[in-house]
Amino acid sequence: MRCSIIIVLFLSSLLMVGRVYASDNELSELNVIAMDVKDAVEREDMNRLMQYVAPSGTYFIDKPYTYAQIDKLISTKGSWLYKHLFVGENSIKDYLNNAKNLKVVINHRDHAAIQISYPSSNYDRLKWIECCFMKINGHWYFDGIFSCQ
Repeated sequence: MRCSIIIVLFLSSLLMVGRVYASDNELSELNVIAMDVKDAVEREDMNRLMQYVAPSGTYFIDKPYTYAQIDKLISTKGSWLYKHLFVGENSIKDYLNNAKNLKVVINHRDHAAIQISYPSSNYDRLKWIECCFMKINGHWYFDGIFSCQ
Protein backbone atom coordinates (compact mmCIF):
# COMPACT_ATOMS: atom_id res chain seq x y z
CA MET A 1 0.00 0.00 0.00
CA ARG A 2 1.40 3.35 -1.01
CA CYS A 3 1.05 6.09 1.52
CA SER A 4 0.67 9.73 0.84
CA ILE A 5 3.55 11.86 1.99
CA ILE A 6 3.11 15.12 3.77
CA ILE A 7 6.30 17.10 3.90
CA VAL A 8 6.75 18.88 7.17
CA LEU A 9 9.59 21.23 7.94
CA PHE A 10 9.77 21.29 11.71
CA LEU A 11 12.28 24.03 12.06
CA SER A 12 10.87 27.20 13.55
CA SER A 13 13.21 28.98 11.15
CA LEU A 14 16.27 28.22 13.25
CA LEU A 15 17.70 25.18 11.49
CA MET A 16 21.45 25.46 11.42
CA VAL A 17 23.95 23.71 9.21
CA GLY A 18 27.38 23.90 10.72
CA ARG A 19 27.40 27.32 12.31
CA VAL A 20 25.27 29.16 9.79
CA TYR A 21 21.54 29.13 9.29
CA ALA A 22 20.32 26.76 6.61
CA SER A 23 19.24 28.53 3.48
CA ASP A 24 15.98 27.84 1.71
CA ASN A 25 18.05 26.05 -0.93
CA GLU A 26 19.55 23.71 1.68
CA LEU A 27 16.12 22.96 3.10
CA SER A 28 14.95 22.13 -0.42
CA GLU A 29 17.98 19.88 -0.91
CA LEU A 30 17.20 18.03 2.34
CA ASN A 31 13.57 17.63 1.34
CA VAL A 32 14.61 16.06 -1.96
CA ILE A 33 17.12 13.82 -0.16
CA ALA A 34 14.47 12.65 2.32
CA MET A 35 12.18 11.58 -0.51
CA ASP A 36 15.05 10.05 -2.51
CA VAL A 37 16.21 7.96 0.46
CA LYS A 38 12.64 6.79 1.07
CA ASP A 39 12.21 5.83 -2.59
CA ALA A 40 15.62 4.12 -2.72
CA VAL A 41 14.74 1.94 0.26
CA GLU A 42 11.33 1.05 -1.17
CA ARG A 43 12.96 0.05 -4.47
CA GLU A 44 15.96 -1.63 -2.78
CA ASP A 45 18.22 0.66 -4.79
CA MET A 46 21.57 0.18 -3.08
CA ASN A 47 23.44 2.42 -5.54
CA ARG A 48 21.24 5.39 -4.72
CA LEU A 49 21.70 4.84 -1.00
CA MET A 50 25.48 4.56 -1.47
CA GLN A 51 25.61 8.03 -3.02
CA TYR A 52 24.84 9.34 0.47
CA VAL A 53 27.72 7.47 2.13
CA ALA A 54 30.77 9.71 2.48
CA PRO A 55 34.05 8.47 0.96
CA SER A 56 35.36 8.33 4.53
CA GLY A 57 32.41 6.14 5.62
CA THR A 58 29.65 6.65 8.17
CA TYR A 59 28.21 5.33 11.41
CA PHE A 60 25.55 2.80 12.27
CA ILE A 61 24.45 3.43 15.85
CA ASP A 62 27.84 4.10 17.45
CA LYS A 63 30.10 2.00 15.25
CA PRO A 64 32.04 3.54 12.35
CA TYR A 65 32.08 1.78 8.97
CA THR A 66 34.22 2.52 5.94
CA TYR A 67 32.65 3.17 2.55
CA ALA A 68 33.85 -0.27 1.38
CA GLN A 69 32.31 -2.00 4.41
CA ILE A 70 28.94 -0.31 3.89
CA ASP A 71 29.05 -1.08 0.17
CA LYS A 72 29.70 -4.76 0.87
CA LEU A 73 27.05 -4.99 3.61
CA ILE A 74 24.35 -3.20 1.64
CA SER A 75 24.86 -5.39 -1.43
CA THR A 76 25.11 -8.75 0.40
CA LYS A 77 21.61 -10.16 0.78
CA GLY A 78 22.44 -12.13 3.92
CA SER A 79 24.14 -9.26 5.75
CA TRP A 80 22.64 -7.62 8.81
CA LEU A 81 22.49 -4.22 7.08
CA TYR A 82 20.70 -5.59 4.00
CA LYS A 83 18.19 -7.35 6.24
CA HIS A 84 17.76 -4.26 8.42
CA LEU A 85 16.98 -2.13 5.38
CA PHE A 86 14.98 -4.48 3.16
CA VAL A 87 13.93 -7.83 4.69
CA GLY A 88 11.09 -8.73 7.00
CA GLU A 89 8.47 -7.01 9.05
CA ASN A 90 10.96 -5.07 11.17
CA SER A 91 12.87 -3.66 8.20
CA ILE A 92 13.04 -0.03 7.17
CA LYS A 93 11.33 -0.96 3.89
CA ASP A 94 8.44 -2.62 5.71
CA TYR A 95 8.03 0.44 7.93
CA LEU A 96 7.89 2.77 4.93
CA ASN A 97 5.48 0.52 3.04
CA ASN A 98 3.09 0.16 5.97
CA ALA A 99 3.29 3.60 7.53
CA LYS A 100 0.05 5.57 7.59
CA ASN A 101 0.00 9.36 7.38
CA LEU A 102 3.77 9.26 6.86
CA LYS A 103 5.50 12.58 7.25
CA VAL A 104 9.01 13.77 6.69
CA VAL A 105 10.40 15.94 9.47
CA ILE A 106 13.69 17.77 9.05
CA ASN A 107 15.23 19.02 12.27
CA HIS A 108 18.50 20.36 13.60
CA ARG A 109 20.37 17.60 15.44
CA ASP A 110 23.55 19.18 16.79
CA HIS A 111 26.19 21.67 15.67
CA ALA A 112 26.42 20.16 12.18
CA ALA A 113 24.09 17.19 11.73
CA ILE A 114 20.55 17.39 10.37
CA GLN A 115 18.03 14.74 11.36
CA ILE A 116 15.44 13.47 8.92
CA SER A 117 12.73 11.39 10.54
CA TYR A 118 9.71 9.64 9.11
CA PRO A 119 6.94 9.68 11.74
CA SER A 120 3.81 7.64 11.14
CA SER A 121 0.46 7.61 12.92
CA ASN A 122 0.34 3.81 13.20
CA TYR A 123 3.77 3.36 14.82
CA ASP A 124 4.87 4.24 18.33
CA ARG A 125 7.26 7.22 18.42
CA LEU A 126 10.10 4.95 19.55
CA LYS A 127 9.80 3.01 16.28
CA TRP A 128 9.91 6.01 13.96
CA ILE A 129 12.84 5.75 11.62
CA GLU A 130 15.43 8.47 11.24
CA CYS A 131 18.70 9.19 9.54
CA CYS A 132 21.17 12.00 10.01
CA PHE A 133 23.05 13.99 7.39
CA MET A 134 26.00 16.34 7.32
CA LYS A 135 27.06 18.60 4.49
CA ILE A 136 30.68 17.99 3.52
CA ASN A 137 32.27 19.93 0.67
CA GLY A 138 28.86 20.85 -0.72
CA HIS A 139 27.40 17.31 -0.65
CA TRP A 140 24.99 15.81 1.88
CA TYR A 141 26.15 12.50 3.41
CA PHE A 142 24.73 10.13 6.01
CA ASP A 143 25.98 10.92 9.49
CA GLY A 144 24.11 7.83 10.56
CA ILE A 145 22.38 5.28 8.34
CA PHE A 146 18.91 5.07 9.86
CA SER A 147 20.45 5.80 13.24
CA CYS A 148 21.37 9.11 14.82
CA GLN A 149 23.61 9.53 17.83
